Amino acid sequence: MAILVAGVAVDGVLGAEEARRLSEVLATTRWAIGLGEEAVAAVTKRGLDLIAEHGLRAVLRAGADAIPDEFRATTFALAIDVVLADGRLGSRENTFIDQLQSALQVEADLARKITEVLLIKNRASGRPDV
Repeated sequence: MAILVAGVAVDGVLGAEEARRLSEVLATTRWAIGLGEEAVAAVTKRGLDLIAEHGLRAVLRAGADAIPDEFRATTFALAIDVVLADGRLGSRENTFIDQLQSALQVEADLARKITEVLLIKNRASGRPDV
């Protein structure tokens, strides 16, 4: 779950779209089904605290080590969906995606495909540019 939290925190702003998407993802994954809003808030805070204390790379490595091989691509996709919840892909998000791909050992071609599909999916997300 800390990996998903890292996805929303990567640009330094926890926007409404990202917080909502994180809650949706956590509410529908088998790892977090049944968690109430308070538990989701506690998990989010714990993830942010871990990142502040140990750094993003360390949290990604530790999180990746805890994920079984068969769920690494799934975790990557869930995290990318959260990262792109606001419909934007900036340099920080790109760096995070590269770090996450490396930590989870997701093949480059698969990571690219996942990212492309989620960019299309989230194209209409977030606030419109003015």
